[in-house]
Amino acid sequence: MWPDHSPALEERTVTADEVDTGQLLSDAVLAIIGRAHWQSAKSVEEVAPHAYVVKGWDKDSVTPEEFELIVLVIKTFGRHEEWDAPAGFYDSGKRPRYKNRYLYLITDDGHFAYWFTWPRGCPPMLNREHTSIQEEAPTRRALNQQLGLDIGEAAAA
Repeated sequence: MWPDHSPALEERTVTADEVDTGQLLSDAVLAIIGRAHWQSAKSVEEVAPHAYVVKGWDKDSVTPEEFELIVLVIKTFGRHEEWDAPAGFYDSGKRPRYKNRYLYLITDDGHFAYWFTWPRGCPPMLNREHTSIQEEAPTRRALNQQLGLDIGEAAAA
């Protein structure tokens, strides 16, 4: 049985200025990242420790649409950086500098940089690296600043 009608429960229109879209987006992104199965990149863990998630695999409940949302957020709000493969990386010396966008987020697991890759012949992947890795041995440098939503700060608030 439904409760008696209450004027306080009446439907009303929510205006755009009442919705904190940054917080909604931040919450959605962090929830997806939290459900993802982050697999350690074992083949390069000594020289470039990071983890990855593959689009469409069955190790977690991240849907292809949620994967694409994270990619869109990275491409929209990520900082444009250039990466040099560290010595000992499987193709260091043969690889040109790699330009990509990196999204910095504060999660329940720590501070991470997230980026998207789609290696030839492989499925699309999301990657993440703990920010302490770049603090200890930097291999990336910022190319310019991307203005926009800082969802790492929104998540920390």
